[in-house]
Amino acid sequence: MEGLYFYAISWTIWIVSTFFLNKRLQSRFTFALLPLILIILSPYTFNAQDFTVSYVSVFMVMICLYRVLLLNLKGKCYFFITSLIISIGYVT
Repeated sequence: MEGLYFYAISWTIWIVSTFFLNKRLQSRFTFALLPLILIILSPYTFNAQDFTVSYVSVFMVMICLYRVLLLNLKGKCYFFITSLIISIGYVT
């Protein structure tokens, strides 16, 4: 069932970014390209020792790290603190 949610959300993001976003928006191409890349990479995995890792997760981690690198020090601290709070909330 999780795969159905993934595909539904990905296709919805692609449809909205392709047909409903302003055509003059420069980031429109990126918003439309990323869901398509995720859909293409979704069936592929690789084994890392005892773990099976999806290429989608590797791609999303690379995008997140790139976006964090673009932040200034205040933004990086905010990202770290919010990530820490979310992970503590998930663990408890």
